[in-house]
Amino acid sequence: MDSVSSIELQQIAAIPLFAGVRADHLAEITAHASRVSLAADETLFADDEGADSLFVVLTGAVEVFVTAGDDCQRVIANIGPGMVLGEIPLLIGGPRSASARAAEPTTLLRIPYAELQTLIRADSPSAYRLIYNLAQVLATRLRSADDLLSELCGQSDAASASIDDIDRLRRIFFVDWG
Repeated sequence: MDSVSSIELQQIAAIPLFAGVRADHLAEITAHASRVSLAADETLFADDEGADSLFVVLTGAVEVFVTAGDDCQRVIANIGPGMVLGEIPLLIGGPRSASARAAEPTTLLRIPYAELQTLIRADSPSAYRLIYNLAQVLATRLRSADDLLSELCGQSDAASASIDDIDRLRRIFFVDWG
């Protein structure tokens, strides 16, 4: 991990997660952030692993995947430049809910949860802006999951979608979230 001192603050400010965040707060956040470089196929984190940071892809791409009961890995998201991952434990606690690996050589900005939580506890308007921006990311992902669920429910070919997959999606988005 390298310091972010060489990363231009303007580049970071252009990332959607930081839209509307005051420059002084952004400088404070990035002062505690670090750059992470991964080779293709290198693991960023594994599911059920403890979590203390979220990540923003600066260059490259990250595959987020889950391992199914048959030990088959299924990619559930491809995260590209400007996109965030690892935010769930920041919001609801607990371990990582999926695994992530670089799909190609990738550079990420690692932001410790502690820095974001400090802003949140201080009732910082920038913290509210960050949370709002995260909510937009999550809402977009939920809409994509809704579309997939709708598509899976509309398929009559049992080979293309199993009832177990559909039920799992229903539990995730409608039962588990109350």
